[in-house]
Amino acid sequence: MNIVGSSFYQQFDGSDGGSGLAVVSVSPKVGVPLKFLGVSHGAWKASFAVSYFHLSNDGLLDGNQVLANPTRESNLLQFHGGVSVFF
Repeated sequence: MNIVGSSFYQQFDGSDGGSGLAVVSVSPKVGVPLKFLGVSHGAWKASFAVSYFHLSNDGLLDGNQVLANPTRESNLLQFHGGVSVFF
């Protein structure tokens, strides 16, 4: 959660973006050990995650319109994946 004051995000015209709850996000992650690589090469793990963001601040929506796409989308998804090793 991101709770902000009225001047934290600004709209295109320079006015305040609004105060209160600006962003709510959830990001569940799943990790799978890659045991077939054996312990002599370290402990390998593959991970996958999905992040969901709900934007509810006018200034933040204006910024998202500039950076992401031409619409003021308030619900965004991101997909992540990776491989890690620990020695």
